[in-house]
Amino acid sequence: MPKGCDSPGMKNLIEHASVTDQGLNPRKKLNEDNLLDMPQEGLFLVADGVGGAYAGHLASQAAVDAIIGVMKSSRRHEIIKRYGHLKYVEEMVLAASRAVFELSVRHQKQMGSTIALMFFTEDTAIVAHAGDSRVYLLRNGKLLPLTVDHSRLNDFIKNNPDVIVDPATFKGGRRLTKALGIAPEVYPALKEVDLEDGDIFLACTDGVYNYNAGNEIIENLSSNKNDLAQACNRMRDVCYAQGAMDHLTAIVVKVGIEYQVTREIQPVKP
Repeated sequence: MPKGCDSPGMKNLIEHASVTDQGLNPRKKLNEDNLLDMPQEGLFLVADGVGGAYAGHLASQAAVDAIIGVMKSSRRHEIIKRYGHLKYVEEMVLAASRAVFELSVRHQKQMGSTIALMFFTEDTAIVAHAGDSRVYLLRNGKLLPLTVDHSRLNDFIKNNPDVIVDPATFKGGRRLTKALGIAPEVYPALKEVDLEDGDIFLACTDGVYNYNAGNEIIENLSSNKNDLAQACNRMRDVCYAQGAMDHLTAIVVKVGIEYQVTREIQPVKP
């Protein structure tokens, strides 16, 4: 008769909600933000057309469409099997960058888009970003930034660790140094995070975090952890209360980890 060999396993139970809004700026009549939520695939992202560049709404949409194309590609499982999930996420972002760059060539205009992407595997979250859209993690009451803006200020601080800098007076500090489409292939910053039960992730564009302070995000996500749609609506309301002079987009993802036991049936030796 057979015998059972117990081994632990995990299954993620993902809840999510999102919001995207044009804001109140009369000079920004088109929402240049985009988002993608594919919970069955464990994929969530926000993208923001670069301000000052041509047709930001087309750039961010091209990035989203390219990533959907990679998700549906027949090479998907081959890439994951051969190179792993990190490489797969990188390939998605590279495809998005190529799509935006090709669009800019077609229009003969400089185009660009930020991206902040979250890809959930069985026990980890892979975060990829380029530009100044961000990903945060709320864990045990603390808000942890998982991305660092690709800006002139942050690049200077990284390259000059011994120099004291005042961000308020650093000229052109918020100017982006990386974005999809500024070159044919733009490699993202990648980070892999081990998941814990109850983790809440937030991906958002600058139109959200410029108006929602860190302590407000903590209070909002903590008090609305069982109503993520309300958390998103509250972030939008905070932006509107302060003028909402930029487009705003956010995705909130809560992870519950269900521990399981799988049984591998093995024959008994005679």
